[in-house]
Order: sequence, then structure tokens, then C-alpha cells
Amino acid sequence: MEQILKIYDKNAKKNILDIGTGSGCLLLAILKERDNFFGTGIDVSKKALNVGADWVNDVSGGRHDPEIFNVIADQGSPYVLPHSRGNSKTMDSLAKYTN
Repeated sequence: MEQILKIYDKNAKKNILDIGTGSGCLLLAILKERDNFFGTGIDVSKKALNVGADWVNDVSGGRHDPEIFNVIADQGSPYVLPHSRGNSKTMDSLAKYTN
């Protein structure tokens, strides 16, 4: 966190993506120090739910880890199940639009 604050002055505008954020404490601390910074924290672990995350957005739709359904059921967490075709390697070739 200290390095980020040293590198970018108070007038810098930055978007931060914190992957594997856990509790989100580092991202929140950085955002508290810089008004022009915006951030999104992402985590997919049960530990993240235990320390404050309150919903699950599973971009794989349960395909990468079917255990996620048990985790959300045990935690009672809201769950976002997005639509997708194929996987990250095939989805572009499977997207066909007529208009």
C-alpha cells in the first residue's frame, strides 16, 4: 500500500482491480487515501465470505469448481450465475448474432 501511495500523487486518477482480495482491507485502505482512485475487489474463496464478502459472482457458472454451490448454500450468500457459451478459449467463436 505504501508503495502505491508513493508512486501516485493525490491528483492521480486510477482504477484498481484487486484479484484475490480476501477481506478487501488493502483495497479499502488505498481508496481511503486517494479520492481519485476507484476500485473493485474480487475473490472466490469461502474465506472471503467469512471475512466480509456478501455475495458471489461466479463467472464460470459453477463449471470451474462445482463445490461453489455447497459454499453458497452453507453461507446463504446471494449468487450471480451469468450466461456464457463455451469457455474463455471458445466463447468468441460461439457468439453468433444475426443483427
